[in-house]
Amino acid sequence: NPNLLLTAGVDILPLKPRTQSVFSGNTYRVNEQITATSFMLAGAYSKKQFSLSAKSDLGQNLTQVTQMGGYGVSEIDPITGAYSYTPFKHITSWLNATYGKKYQAGIFLGHSHNLGSQESLAATDKVYGQGLNIDHLIYAAGQVSYNLPSVTFGLEYALNTAHYGTISLHDGKVRNTHAVTNHRWVALMAYYF
Repeated sequence: NPNLLLTAGVDILPLKPRTQSVFSGNTYRVNEQITATSFMLAGAYSKKQFSLSAKSDLGQNLTQVTQMGGYGVSEIDPITGAYSYTPFKHITSWLNATYGKKYQAGIFLGHSHNLGSQESLAATDKVYGQGLNIDHLIYAAGQVSYNLPSVTFGLEYALNTAHYGTISLHDGKVRNTHAVTNHRWVALMAYYF
């Protein structure tokens, strides 16, 4: 309707990581493939000067949309060195709220959690992706801006905490975590022409 938008989506990503294996001094042709499935829900609401939007992804190997995720090797053929793969699953959600037009304030909250691999892993050095050694990631930011027809001045503070740890062979989950926190200030002046 005029104030509300709701969306849902499904993403299926087939991937063929390699076509040959070099194993025990021999080269073998391999036909390896992994298919990842992801689901998305999103919504946006706006009325007068207030705007609220949110999104949540539950997915496997979400690296193609620059999120944490990837895949690992679950089995290695002892004769040809061919791999069987297992995807890592993550849930990522965010919420953004703003109020105002000329003078605007906003808050952004996000969270991503590593739910582990679908199957057990053959080795922790045979995982491919980004952020696979992060159990969960928390992001919070607040911003204010002054908006004119062709000029914007803004200031934002962001807090980001990642909980790094060790990948478990049993289920791909991250254990023995420690937190690393980043503080960031951003100042903006933009001219539109």
